[in-house]
Amino acid sequence: MLPSKLDDVTLADLQQLVTDAVPESKVIEYKKAFYVLNHADPDEKRKQHEELLKDVSCFANTIGGDVIIGVEAKDGVPTDVCGFTHSNPDGLKLQLADILQQHLEPRISVSMAVVPHSTGRIVLVIRVHQSTIAPHRVVYQKQPGQFWARSDANAYRMDVSELRRAFVGSRSLADEITKYRYDRIFAIESGHTPVPLAKAPTIACHIIPTESFSSAVDHSISEIATQFHDLHPLRASRAVYSVPKLDGYVTCDNPAVPPVAGYVQVFRNGVIEVINAYDNVFHDVRDTEKKHPAFSTYQEFELIQRLPSYIKALANLGTQPPLWFYMSLLGFRGVRVFGDHNPGMAFDRNRIDLPKVEIKALQGLDFATVLKPVFDALWNAAGHERCFDYTVNGVFRPPR
Repeated sequence: MLPSKLDDVTLADLQQLVTDAVPESKVIEYKKAFYVLNHADPDEKRKQHEELLKDVSCFANTIGGDVIIGVEAKDGVPTDVCGFTHSNPDGLKLQLADILQQHLEPRISVSMAVVPHSTGRIVLVIRVHQSTIAPHRVVYQKQPGQFWARSDANAYRMDVSELRRAFVGSRSLADEITKYRYDRIFAIESGHTPVPLAKAPTIACHIIPTESFSSAVDHSISEIATQFHDLHPLRASRAVYSVPKLDGYVTCDNPAVPPVAGYVQVFRNGVIEVINAYDNVFHDVRDTEKKHPAFSTYQEFELIQRLPSYIKALANLGTQPPLWFYMSLLGFRGVRVFGDHNPGMAFDRNRIDLPKVEIKALQGLDFATVLKPVFDALWNAAGHERCFDYTVNGVFRPPR
């Protein structure tokens, strides 16, 4: 099988599939030639597009897998890594992404890697991730098409009973993730944290890969430590200490001097928990009578700055998208968010669960844009129209 981290796939890995005679299966398909997406004949062009959409959606509707283009196979067994010719691989990936976004409902998450061939050709690997919102349907030229799934080595049309199971299965996976997250919030509120935490209004964030619940992810402490030993919590004020735990790995302020301001915990299943209970609340300079504790909007900037390093560490562990980002405010009743134009209103409850956002890729993201819906909702909860740390055009303004 190919490496779990798609960027690590080499020509030697592909040739090993041939050497080992790894057959097509529920998680792998070979294609000798690339789809003729720009065919002159409209009917043939439609067939080529629909074949691509079928090949990709059947994996998303099952357990995920790889479509490897540029490998010749006989009776499903690879015989040669032949590659194919294309002058603009980056443009090809963009074209594929556009087609998949336009013609699959709901949209799916894929990753792509171009592997150079010794002949100057390329091999393209499309990695399709198991979906939490399956089933996905092909919709081409506004005509509803079929729902596809994958058996041992073939795509087939899903029948009514399979569609029913797919809808129920997606809800079950989403419910499992939600329950896990609520259990963690309850543990934090109850004081059951991996290190003693300061008693203060607390930000609790979780980064949850879908694969943590759709497959048997179980990283060793050594694996996690390699990537996470120096990751800083939000607003870490001192040197970062690393603390192995039974459930995973923690980085925090000095645990020998409790309580700590916050921590980052990486669980064996790949979930990241980011907690901050330090300097969240202070008297805002605009509150001259110092009557109202206020949320430090510097936390937004800090989260935008830290999140890429957490995501990069997950990518280095071989984690595949999609990921889900959750954020809750704990113990925030009575706290305000001061905007330039008005003081807003105090939060009316202790716990505020903000909208989750999907992270569809592990690189090339603008995290200020990714997190804007979360911050808008945070400000909404405090009586503001939107997060005023962004311009009207949606550009984040770092604190001065």
